[in-house]
Amino acid sequence: MLVTMICDWAVEHKGECLNLLVTSNNHAAIRFYEKLGFVMTGRTEPYPNDPKLIENEMVLNLRK
Repeated sequence: MLVTMICDWAVEHKGECLNLLVTSNNHAAIRFYEKLGFVMTGRTEPYPNDPKLIENEMVLNLRK
């Protein structure tokens, strides 16, 4: 519900997309965001708290 509220707020304020970073080993979060329509962008970066982990960028297009 919180993500939906954020999406609604962003649309009302003329936002075009939402971006987030999720660690590659957090499969539950990745599935959750995919169900909401987020897709992987292919951009990655080391996780600041543990450089052995990778963060994947996901994006949700708000202009459908």
